[in-house]
Amino acid sequence: MDNIGGLLQHQLATDVTALAQIPVVLQTLTADHLKPSQHTGKWMARINSLLHSREPSFRWVGLCLADKTSELSLQLMLEHAETWIGIVLPMLSKVEVEPVHSMSIRLLFRIFSSATHMTEFQRQVSTPNVSRYASAMVALAENDIPLSLQVTIIDTLYALIGIYTSILRTAQPSLQKLALRHVSGSFPTPTPPETLYSASRLFASLHISSGKTTSSALWKKSIEGALATASESLAALRTTFASTSLVANGGLEVTRLPDDPMVAMPLALDRLRCMTSVVGALLQTGTNTRTVMLPLASIVQLAVDLLKGAPESMDAGVEQPENQDIALRAFQLSLVPSVSALGCQLTTMLCERSTLSSITTLLSNEPPQNEPSSHELASTSSGRGKGKKRARGYEGDELLRHQPRGSQLNVAQSEEVIAAVDVLEALVASEFLSQPTLSTIHRVLLSLTLSLPQQTQQAFSKDLSAYENFQHKVFTLVSQTTPARVKIPGARFTGMASSDSTLIFGDGTFEEQVQELVNYLARDLAEDARTSFISPFQEALLSSDENRKQKTITLVLGAVKGLGSGSEKEIEGFFNLLYAHILTLFPDEAGLKEQLTPVIHTISAAPNPAIIKYRILTNLFNILPRSSPRRLHVYQALVTMVTSQDELDLLGVKRSDIERWISEWNVTAEEQSSLWKSLSDAFSKCGPPERFLEFQLSFISSLPESSTEIQPAILVAIATALKTPSMFDLDSIKKLPSLKLVQSTPLFGLLQVFLNGDYAQLSDWLSKNEASISDSGLDKGVLERKIRLLSIATLATQNVGKDLPYSTIASTLQVSAADVEKWAIDAMRANLIGGKLSQPTQTLHVTRAAHRSFSSDDWAHLEKRLVNWRADMATVLDVLAHTKQSRKPRAAQDAEVSAEKTVQAAA
Repeated sequence: MDNIGGLLQHQLATDVTALAQIPVVLQTLTADHLKPSQHTGKWMARINSLLHSREPSFRWVGLCLADKTSELSLQLMLEHAETWIGIVLPMLSKVEVEPVHSMSIRLLFRIFSSATHMTEFQRQVSTPNVSRYASAMVALAENDIPLSLQVTIIDTLYALIGIYTSILRTAQPSLQKLALRHVSGSFPTPTPPETLYSASRLFASLHISSGKTTSSALWKKSIEGALATASESLAALRTTFASTSLVANGGLEVTRLPDDPMVAMPLALDRLRCMTSVVGALLQTGTNTRTVMLPLASIVQLAVDLLKGAPESMDAGVEQPENQDIALRAFQLSLVPSVSALGCQLTTMLCERSTLSSITTLLSNEPPQNEPSSHELASTSSGRGKGKKRARGYEGDELLRHQPRGSQLNVAQSEEVIAAVDVLEALVASEFLSQPTLSTIHRVLLSLTLSLPQQTQQAFSKDLSAYENFQHKVFTLVSQTTPARVKIPGARFTGMASSDSTLIFGDGTFEEQVQELVNYLARDLAEDARTSFISPFQEALLSSDENRKQKTITLVLGAVKGLGSGSEKEIEGFFNLLYAHILTLFPDEAGLKEQLTPVIHTISAAPNPAIIKYRILTNLFNILPRSSPRRLHVYQALVTMVTSQDELDLLGVKRSDIERWISEWNVTAEEQSSLWKSLSDAFSKCGPPERFLEFQLSFISSLPESSTEIQPAILVAIATALKTPSMFDLDSIKKLPSLKLVQSTPLFGLLQVFLNGDYAQLSDWLSKNEASISDSGLDKGVLERKIRLLSIATLATQNVGKDLPYSTIASTLQVSAADVEKWAIDAMRANLIGGKLSQPTQTLHVTRAAHRSFSSDDWAHLEKRLVNWRADMATVLDVLAHTKQSRKPRAAQDAEVSAEKTVQAAA
């Protein structure tokens, strides 16, 4: 089956057959079926008719078909998303059967999650409706609905938070209330595992929508609240024990446990199970914005309390509390195995998220009194007395402080430390670490170096030589990670990504830095060739010529034939250092042009990966003075390079940036045109036609009318605008001053048809210019569709606020009356018109219409309407004033008349 005509004719002929055959249709349907064809419009109309059906089962079929269509065809989903949202979103607020609600949620989520990369779709469709979608699901979840639907809603909200973080910030209180309702415990039946898992994930992700500033604080508040609620629940399970767990304050906003112990005990146990799941979910989610201290002591204390099982008060030699309820005590004792199982579960989560040795040490040994536990930073200030300052803590300095008893490493712990240092050594050698990370590693290693003398060789390892070898390795890594790179003074980072910061090795004299550059260039040469290669540079350095530095750098530039065989980090460092010397020694524009032109060509032609060439050229762009014309040539090289790799998005090209840069660079008109030409060519190869046309028009505007390039460029712009299905605004081309140069061409006549004509005029042009269609790459079907939509827009502009008969539309478009609604809906989707269709009256009531172009006549018409509106408003104000006057009391009116007569008499 090549198209969907057969499905429409047989399986979907009636609503009943559609319901019976929906499994076959969903299994048969593929992306090839949904490619543009004569049946596509009928397919979408059939889906919409099912969605509007009064029978729930038929609406469910429509939802299934819409969801499958959205899955297989992104284009159809984009075209019909707004219509489907308007139909499906209200279903969540109505009484529906579970399948309808489930499929509605699924379809809407697919719409909101499938086009996150399309900014305009997000702005027009997703952003206004996502919060309504979330609110509708929360309201639906508050009703008495099946468990599977509850889980679907919670899982969908969890996924939605990850996509629309900032939009759902206002919905955070209602989402938190929903999640807490499902993790507060349940009686008489415990919380279902699937509901608990989903609700825990939702609750643990809510902090993400709070923004970077408060996300970490909210995450910490959530985990501390879950721990406090868990402690309260555990205390409620041990009321008959002589020693109970610590009851913390500041728990989550959950309902208070009832007074009846037979109800409170099962509810507290289930709540404790829920809080354990919440803590685990929070540990897995973490916080990606800012560093936050994990309340490890509280988590470990809770795990210890859960694992204690039967407390010491149960022993025979311990006095039991007086007036004890034996039945309640037996009930609480029967819950001990379940509580211990939760302790094992929490301990497992901790071991998966933290260092195993630290956790086992904390679980097996209680911290000594009046000393900080090993996972907390010790306080170095006794208070805030007068004249005292609060001590500051630094990364890694906890290893420099006094350690509590038992801090001597044993053999097993020493092996873990050795393995950790081996990992650090591998990370340092990888050369992928950022400077802050290297700085942190350096501080930790330095702290470890100072703490090693406190360890004995015998306790450190069974192999006595291992201690010395390890100490030597740590000393070596400390020297390797010492920060040695500095920023170039006066570097400028304007117009490119802020992450492209340019760093160089700034140590050493000029001679030492030149020697470093030359050694990099000569690293692949044989020993005898290396000596002869370095000799000219040494002679230049030893020369007494006052321009020896310039000559030396010129020699180095002449020896650069590629990027070299170093790592990416070494290549970038080599060129950054070279750039610094060029800018210092050749400050004038002529010198920069002479030295940098061959360098840019060498980098662009190198066979190395594009990403390293991109970084090298970006660094050069950023470090050049803001007004330097050399920036133009660097940028053109970048455009050419990313275009060849089909990665134009890397540059983030904006026309406003290009215009600003051109005004700063003070380049010639020919160079400006060359840049616009490069950008239009780039978008022609790997960009959307709308972006290509944007830069093509800028290129045309930069050319003088005497240029031989201007006429072909205008014709290409006209053809692109006409053959792009979604491009209806042709005003930018109409306003080109140089458009008159192509008046004698067939494409100019076609442009006039689309600016002012209708379908009849297009048909006449097509019959006379068949050769021009193929020569310009035009599609007859696209042209006919666009002129019909524009014709509807023209009719609508003349009838805003009026009813437009179907017969008038059909006559103008030269289509049958049965197809008028289809064309009107397409015009609405294209945002050309707004209105309401009426089948009983066979009319289109126009509420809004877009003009093809705004001429002087349109301005005169607008002025006339505004004048009429002002006159109408004046009439309304007069009526209001007269009404107000007529409602005044008789005495007040007589007083006003008397006052007027008095004034007249006095005059």
